[in-house]
Amino acid sequence: MKKLIIFCVMLYTLTSVAQEKNKTVISPLSMARMHLDQNHYNYNPKKGFEIYQQIAQENTDAKAMNTLAILYSDGIGTNANQEQAFYWFKKAAESGYSNAWYNLGTMYRKGMGTQQNFELAFASFSKGDELNAVTSSYAKGYLLYKGLGCQQSYTEAIKLFRKSIKKGSLGSMYLLGLCFRNGYGIVQNIDSAKYWISNAANRGYNFAKEELMEAEPEFNGYNQVLNPNKKTKLSNVMEVKNSYEKVKHTLKSNKEIEGIYSGYLLKYDWSGQHVIGKKALEIELKYDEAEQKIKGFWNEDGTKTSLNAILTDSSLLFENTAYSKLDHYSAKKEVDFVFKNAQLQLLNLSDSTYLAGNIQLWSNYHNEPEKPMYVSLVKKANLTIEQPKLDIQISQNLTVYPNPFSNSLSFNILLEKESLLNIALTSIDGKILYTETLKMPTGQQSHTLQANVATGSYVLKVGYNGIVKSSIVIKQ
Repeated sequence: MKKLIIFCVMLYTLTSVAQEKNKTVISPLSMARMHLDQNHYNYNPKKGFEIYQQIAQENTDAKAMNTLAILYSDGIGTNANQEQAFYWFKKAAESGYSNAWYNLGTMYRKGMGTQQNFELAFASFSKGDELNAVTSSYAKGYLLYKGLGCQQSYTEAIKLFRKSIKKGSLGSMYLLGLCFRNGYGIVQNIDSAKYWISNAANRGYNFAKEELMEAEPEFNGYNQVLNPNKKTKLSNVMEVKNSYEKVKHTLKSNKEIEGIYSGYLLKYDWSGQHVIGKKALEIELKYDEAEQKIKGFWNEDGTKTSLNAILTDSSLLFENTAYSKLDHYSAKKEVDFVFKNAQLQLLNLSDSTYLAGNIQLWSNYHNEPEKPMYVSLVKKANLTIEQPKLDIQISQNLTVYPNPFSNSLSFNILLEKESLLNIALTSIDGKILYTETLKMPTGQQSHTLQANVATGSYVLKVGYNGIVKSSIVIKQ
């Protein structure tokens, strides 16, 4: 009996020691993870948050700092606080946790807990990419694809998409597929496009699933990319500047802009080298002296929107002006766009007044600028039936891009039959600066010419089958 008692005491002692040893195995971080696991019997997010907060404040664990930032951002175990989330993501990144650079860059990109800053977002993603953090490589490529906070470059973006695909980035598979499908920064290849977009879609990437449902790509060859190697008959050819040219804003008077204008709206891809859409456009502008604002409407392809704006020395600033519309990447649900600003030029020629320039929209869904847009309009009230001197009109059948241009100018025209085209670039007073004649087949046709002319406004004329189409063009 005595031996049995001794054995039981020894067994109890050993069991107690073992339990004590098991307790010491559970580290504070392990305990914190248990508290944050909804399926664990120790689930207590407040305690989990407090443990991470204590560890992070001791400056001993960069990964814990990153987790604390996530808890602040998502409001887990504490009230959501984006400023604190930003602080701890920044501290985690600077303390050596490579994945925190992506989180910090995302805060900059979205303007969460700090002012939105695409340049600092790009810098953060670049640091993460240098450390081979896959999410940062993708995010840096994303900004390069759109030209946000950096010089736009499909070519550089593709390099990063390929790099991050090796580590399974679904977003990179999708965007690389878009590059192949549209011929952005790479030779168009429908098979490669389908391969990468399908790979992302099969793994649950919703944007890729939606793209597979679209019969046509965003850029379907509506016109040709500007080609710096293309030969033309014009002498003194200069190298093409492969970037979207913005109009220099010259409007100074609220009264001079008043009127009803009609013409078209061009939408470019992110590089500014492909026209991806053309819409009929009519706008009305009138100065309200009581409110000291320009008011009116914007009628895009039948969709009418009220306009409110203030004219400054550098731009037309829109206020409380927005609309919703479908686009290629949101074909079933309308996306909200806010009008931000416009850089415009007004040109008076003979009995006509022309308004042209850039329009900048903002996507609320992405919290980012929308793609480049350009308007070419003529004042309705001043239109005349005949203009023998200049014969200038805004033609829906003649599309000129980019406008303004640097050295290269392209146009699209729809021909009902094979035609001999007589092309001329003239000064505003009618002086001929360049002519070219060429034969083109039936259908939608494109042609590029390069012009070594001074900065200013010109007239492009295209004559065929007894018809002359003309457009105002601006050299930057």
